[in-house]
Amino acid sequence: MTPTDPCNDGEETPCFEAEAGLGNDWWSLDNDFRFDTMEGHIRAIELRDSTNHYNSEIAETLIGAGQALRVSGRVLFSEDEMPAPAGAFDVIFGDYDHEWKTSTRLDGEFSLDLLIPAVRSGHLDLRLKLDDLPGLAFDETNFVPRVRLAVDSSRPTISSIILNDVSSGGELSIGDCADLLVMLETIDDHGFNMNEPAVLHYRVRAGEAEISRGSLPLPDTTPFGEQFFWTGHLDLTDSGATMLLPSYVVDVWISGSDESGNPFLHGILLY
Repeated sequence: MTPTDPCNDGEETPCFEAEAGLGNDWWSLDNDFRFDTMEGHIRAIELRDSTNHYNSEIAETLIGAGQALRVSGRVLFSEDEMPAPAGAFDVIFGDYDHEWKTSTRLDGEFSLDLLIPAVRSGHLDLRLKLDDLPGLAFDETNFVPRVRLAVDSSRPTISSIILNDVSSGGELSIGDCADLLVMLETIDDHGFNMNEPAVLHYRVRAGEAEISRGSLPLPDTTPFGEQFFWTGHLDLTDSGATMLLPSYVVDVWISGSDESGNPFLHGILLY
């Protein structure tokens, strides 16, 4: 009986069929493997903003220490490009000092999540490789997939927050509180994303009782070297809906992050 013969007389459906390819047949322990290096098939996604840090030019990209990175891809048989079997070996991502390990799933796919470590040099050169391969198998990838990262371990610094030329601890004029000019000065080695402005938050209170609160993005930005100046106009009266008294206190704080996602570190200022 051949694979195309029917099981019974008078039937046309083959009794069984043979499928070709190492991914379907019993494969030997000297079959080699490789990463699927087609454009877009290896990814290193920063979960904060979906930036893909893997690129074929192996260009260094910026990321903050502590940010989550998801590395994914696929491993194939090098002979016929069928997907590698699940769990047959380890996929390693790392360098001499840092290493993360996973294994292939169905269809030869793999994925691993990691947190970017703070490194003294400020740079990481992380590579993908196959390990603990079965038998005499080798990694036949024609080049080593790499992710080069410039790691920013420092939070941005807030130098000053000024409301109508009044610094923290000063007294604001009630007559000016409907249109306060906000000036925020920040410093960071790697700069900021101009499309993600710093946000000023405020709370007006009488003692412990909260009168009102709100927030104000500061989209007007002027870079000057490592310094960045953010400006905006703040209305503490909510267009006249809130009546202010001299005894009221205004709490002010800033949220946002630098280009690499490191958040501002700053306490609450009083006016």
